Amino acid sequence: MVKVKICGLTNQADYNLACQLGADYAGFVFYRKSLRFIEPELARKLVRQAKYQAIKVGVFVNEQASIIREIYDYVGLDIVQLQGDEEPDFCRQLGLPYWKAIRVKDISALEEMKRFSADVFLLDSFSEEAYGGTGKEVNSLILAEALKMGKKIVVAGGLSALNIGKIIEMKPFGVDVCSSLEDSPGKKNAAKMINFFREINLHNS
Repeated sequence: MVKVKICGLTNQADYNLACQLGADYAGFVFYRKSLRFIEPELARKLVRQAKYQAIKVGVFVNEQASIIREIYDYVGLDIVQLQGDEEPDFCRQLGLPYWKAIRVKDISALEEMKRFSADVFLLDSFSEEAYGGTGKEVNSLILAEALKMGKKIVVAGGLSALNIGKIIEMKPFGVDVCSSLEDSPGKKNAAKMINFFREINLHNS
């Protein structure tokens, strides 16, 4: 079964719906330059007031280790997703369960993966403008090669109800979805969420 992460959650209704529909992971973005940034106080409130829960992932970009640890404890995160230019030593010394995001520009992304001892690698499309949430698909040939490496791979970038079936057929560890389910950055569309999970359930057996 391919795991599902819904990212960029910023309000109670979206968090509740994602968890209720069966999201395995819920992503909160703690990068202030992101359009989907959420204050730690609000993320903590969403988690505490929710009836349903998913595994909580905090997304950070080139943040200080002390701040990551503080938010991790305060919000009650389960995993940190390092989305920036963090080096292997930084990731290792952080002392927390982490996913390392690899921004796939070309085949060199596979060599970049070998430098880290992450629990999970999140492969996202490369962009000069942003560290994630661009809605661009990862090159399928490079993704296929990455999946041969025996690592747990979460696929991000440009996923929607229209193409999730072909990604599931490739059997990654998980998929990460954000912008395709939004009305605007940080605000999900309930109908799109429901339709997406309908497609997930159809193919994910």
